[in-house]
Amino acid sequence: MEPALSAFAEPARARAAPWRVLAGLVSIGLFLLLAGIALGWAALRAGLPAPEGGLTMLERPEGTLFALATFLLWWPALWLALRIYHRRGLGSALGPRKGAARLFAAGLGWAAVFVAVTTTVGIVIAGPPDLAARGVGELALLAAFALPLILVQTGAEEGKRPASPLCRVF
Repeated sequence: MEPALSAFAEPARARAAPWRVLAGLVSIGLFLLLAGIALGWAALRAGLPAPEGGLTMLERPEGTLFALATFLLWWPALWLALRIYHRRGLGSALGPRKGAARLFAAGLGWAAVFVAVTTTVGIVIAGPPDLAARGVGELALLAAFALPLILVQTGAEEGKRPASPLCRVF
């Protein structure tokens, strides 16, 4: 095992057990389900309209923002499961902080390249987007909410992992 990966996994070895993993997954699932129900109930009580159309709600900007916002629930769910079943903090699952800013900046740069290339290809294939339906100001406001939520979503899915030899290529 690579030294960086071994050092990353060391805090988990002391309390490693299949039942802890299963209990943690079940707890995270229950937390997400109950928190989602509670947030939906709170939104309805606050007077927000109920979503219509099932998954087609995600085609609208508001639905996409809501879907991205649900990833905010993953962080406390993971923190709770790590505390209860493994007696360790969230930081131990995210990896060392040393060099994290440099890796984040590199990832952000590669993401910008990816977005530029795929957007260009999309415009070439399908033509430019129709901005008449929404004004530039509204799009800017939606982007202001979407960008931090996308950061939360990708962080909840990917987390911080030690660099593997494959990652060093990029």
